[in-house]
Amino acid sequence: VSDGEAVITMGTAHPAKFPDAIKKAIGHFPTFPEELKQVINKKECFEVMENDDNMVMEYIVNSIS
Repeated sequence: VSDGEAVITMGTAHPAKFPDAIKKAIGHFPTFPEELKQVINKKECFEVMENDDNMVMEYIVNSIS
């Protein structure tokens, strides 16, 4: 990424992945669900794409299944 170049990042994360931030915000640590324990150490997946809104939209539509 070059200086001044826009970057769009899409992602999701369960609040339990950030226990210190959640504790600071609400006063206690979040519950870590069993489902998250099973995926927390899996390899991260991502796609690097061209700066093309139609390509991004097509990727999103084709990824929904």
